[in-house]
Formats: sequence, C-alpha cells, structure tokens
Amino acid sequence: MHVSYPDMPLPGTPYTTKVSWDYTRFTNRGEHSYSVGNEPMSNPHVLREQELLTHQTTYDQGAVVYYLAAIAKQGRRLDCADEYVVAHAVSPSEDHLQSTILRPVQPGDLDLLKKVFGHIDPTQPVLPQYLYFGDYDWASVPPAGVLRFEHRGFVVTGIGGARIRFTDDEPRPIPDGMGEVVVPGDGIEIVLPAAAELVVAAVYGDKSSVVMTAYDGDRAVGSQSGGGGGAAANLMVTADRITRVTITGGDGIGKLLIFGSARTLSGPVCSYWGQTRLAPSAETGLWSTYLMVQTTNSVSAGTDPAKAAQTIGGLVSSHNLVSAGRRRQLPFGDFCAIDAIANGAFKVVSPAP
Repeated sequence: MHVSYPDMPLPGTPYTTKVSWDYTRFTNRGEHSYSVGNEPMSNPHVLREQELLTHQTTYDQGAVVYYLAAIAKQGRRLDCADEYVVAHAVSPSEDHLQSTILRPVQPGDLDLLKKVFGHIDPTQPVLPQYLYFGDYDWASVPPAGVLRFEHRGFVVTGIGGARIRFTDDEPRPIPDGMGEVVVPGDGIEIVLPAAAELVVAAVYGDKSSVVMTAYDGDRAVGSQSGGGGGAAANLMVTADRITRVTITGGDGIGKLLIFGSARTLSGPVCSYWGQTRLAPSAETGLWSTYLMVQTTNSVSAGTDPAKAAQTIGGLVSSHNLVSAGRRRQLPFGDFCAIDAIANGAFKVVSPAP
C-alpha cells in the first residue's frame, strides 16, 4: 500500500489523499490478486460551523467565564452527545492554559444561558467574530505602515493604496497595549471571513466623524457615522448579507479600535456550554480562546467487532490549525510550520480598587 498527500493533512480540514494498494490472497486453488491505483479519499471529520463565545469581552482577575459553543457538520445532523467539546483559554504570554469541558445545552440550561448571554439564543446563536489588534504584532509594522494585513480571518487594505499605521494611545492618556488602526485619508476596507448580518466598530475621531459603510459585494447596504469631536463611538450596521465594509473619515487621523461581524448559523447545530473561574492572579491582557472537538467511541458493549471497528474515538474534527508554509531553521533544516488559530478572545484586567 502507498498513500500520498496532495494536501496538508491538517485535522478538521477536508484534505485529500491518494491511495494505491495491491492485494493477493493465497489459497489451495491458486493466487487471487486485486489492485487499486491512486484511489481518491477525503477526510470526513470536518465541521461546517465552529464558533465559541464568552459572555463578556473583559473580565476581572478571579471572575467566572461562561462559554457558549456551536458546531455543525457538513451534510448530516450531529448527535450532540457523541462529540467531546473543550474550550481552551491561552494567556497572553502563552505560559498558561485553562481548559473547560463543555456539555450539550439542555432545556433546563436555557433560563441561565439566556440570562448570562442576554439577547443570544443558546440553541441557535448569532455568532460574532472580532478583530482585535492587541494580539497582532503591530509593534513590528514599519512607521510608514503597510498596504495590507490579515488577522483573525479579516483582510484589511488601505483604500487607493493608502498605508495603514498602528498606534496605541486610547484610552488617553495611558496606552493599554491593545493598539488601534489609524484610518488614512482615503480610508480602509475590511473583507469579512464569512458573510455576516451585522457589523460593529468602535471608532475615534479627533475632529470629524468616522463613517462605516457596509457592502454586499459592490452594493452598499447601509452606513453609520460617529466618533467626531474627540470622542469614541460604537457604530453598527445590519443587513441581510454583508461581505465587506469601508471605514473612512476622521481627517486621516481617525482610529479603529475594535471591529466585529456576526451571523446566524445555517442548518441544524449542536450547542454546548460551560463555565470556569479565572485565578485571582490570572495574567492580565488578551487571552485567546480555542474550541477543540473530537469524536467519541459510542459503540455499545457486545457490538460485532467488524462493525465496532468502524467507530474510532478521539479523531479531531475542529479546525484549529493552519499551514504557515515551509520554513528553514538551523539546525533542523526545512520543516512545515503549523500555526494555531483562535476562535475568539477576552481581556483580563485587574479589579478596580
């Protein structure tokens, strides 16, 4: 047997393989052979949807964090009890990992979850994706700025060839390490990781207001402005479908603090929840959150072994890894670099005195 991998075989991705094999059976009546060449196979353990929420974006040290997760598989309904679902929170220094096992949402959980998560329906959540700049390596960006960057699945580009610069002077007068994007004169464009129904932005304008315009392709579907006169503002636009936005105005010195988009999951989903308490001395700063989903071995005792062997537990179906290309590092030579991708984040701060 020979197996080749045209794609990087990363868990949770629909990578393909090509399998060639030769089989010979020796019997008292002779040899019987069969061969297959380059039989295409694809990884079936792939999630169609994968989202992880926390009930707040900022927590005091020692606070309780509630998680709400939603997953769905392509083309078939899930048995929610057959998945092993864990939320991981990684500290800013990556020195601390806090893991929480999540369980399926039951009818008896709904009152608590609706109270904790507010307007979100725990059985069919509207799921946000946020673009923070505190976990982006903006300190390494040249003072002249960059034409384009990608972060957390969002693609940010300067309009008309404008360069994008980063700063860290909000809230004034003490920088908080989160970083902000300076909106150049012609503005910036943000392409979303997936079509959304709602977009939000926290903006700041020293003088004139900042404008957020939402588009479905090339068609404008709504806009809102605010943040002028040296004040911050939260902008929001809703539409049936939003694929990209532009941020303009602010006299070339406006700032984008945080951007986010949200969408409703399509098709049947499984929802899970859990809670954990941060340590009183938890590291302050931006913690990244990761959703890990694995299959479980649900075979009942006494099942025919030939049938039982078709069910294997522990196979990862969540998409937590991406290929970062080939790199060279002495003394190891060439290797394939793999990066972990976060599903969200929350900020930990010291409690007010």
